[in-house]
Amino acid sequence: MNEVKVVIETPPISGSEDFAYYLGKIPGSMFYWSKASGDPVYPHHPTFTANEDSLIIAAKAMAAVAEYFG
Repeated sequence: MNEVKVVIETPPISGSEDFAYYLGKIPGSMFYWSKASGDPVYPHHPTFTANEDSLIIAAKAMAAVAEYFG
């Protein structure tokens, strides 16, 4: 199974999510997940195709955050 080998930091982006409304009620955070490629294509983009290896890594990351803060 593939594991994270490289983490690429990107500059902040302004998405069109309404997640800020949730954060007004309870503390939280949001992170973007994208398949590994030169130009990230985010899940809401019409040309997005999921890379199953990256789905596993994203699920592990979310589980680790939930375990740490739970």
